[in-house]
Amino acid sequence: MALVLAGDDDALTAAHARFVAAGGTAAAAVVARRLRERGIAVARGPDRGSRSGPAGLTPRELDVALLIAQGLRNAEIAGRVHLSLRTVEHHAAAVMRKLGVHNRTEVAAAVRSGLAEHGDPAERTRRGVRSPT
Repeated sequence: MALVLAGDDDALTAAHARFVAAGGTAAAAVVARRLRERGIAVARGPDRGSRSGPAGLTPRELDVALLIAQGLRNAEIAGRVHLSLRTVEHHAAAVMRKLGVHNRTEVAAAVRSGLAEHGDPAERTRRGVRSPT
């Protein structure tokens, strides 16, 4: 709490990180509010879709991961799920980051080892299981 009382930006940023890491959501919220009042950007954390998905993937990222595992390129994925190429590129990068892999082959291996049970992306889209883009 002394870091919060110190009041300088670096101390507040450090305090916020410590509160978040320790699960102190109420204290982290107070410090985040102080940082924002000073014009310092504070991440609000992962969205609800990320928190509930396998490996922290959003439903749309899961769709992209499954299609990568099928061997589709980004342009083909974009056409299949009706997104722009740039959006698919962002989702593919997020998938690799969240899975801790470095290439599409490793994404496919991760899908085969545990994400495959989440179904076909085209079928998920037809059933209305879509995330906002």
